[in-house]
Amino acid sequence: MKIKLNQITISIFIKYFVQILMTYLILAKGDAGRLVHDFGIMLHQGNALSGFFRLIFLFIVYLIIIVTVTHKCRQQLRTMLFLYVFDVVLILINLFGGIVIYTKLYEMPLDDAVFKFVTLADGSTIIYVLFGLLILIPIKKSLTSKQS
Repeated sequence: MKIKLNQITISIFIKYFVQILMTYLILAKGDAGRLVHDFGIMLHQGNALSGFFRLIFLFIVYLIIIVTVTHKCRQQLRTMLFLYVFDVVLILINLFGGIVIYTKLYEMPLDDAVFKFVTLADGSTIIYVLFGLLILIPIKKSLTSKQS
């Protein structure tokens, strides 16, 4: 049991580290790498409004998966819901913070900033959700071992 909790803790630490690094890159550099950009383009397919609603849909599906997997153990559910809220807050910071910073400080046109930061928010959302789902694997294993 102790080993599995350590695996979960290390996974969560890596997830936080990657997320904070990506948020820094998005806000400070206006870019978080080719992978984030390509995932973002794939999710919104050239339409920022469509991308925003797909982002919301992705987070709803992610929440359903979290609750479904961890509903039997309150401690694990609380941990995953905290991670979920952290993800949502960072995505909102990436999206709205980036738009405000780049339109006010760098005088980027609003429509360009919206397109750019919806793309980056969409791409980072996919990566955040993938990391969250990877964390669910050791949690699911620990829950099934408790039931046996």
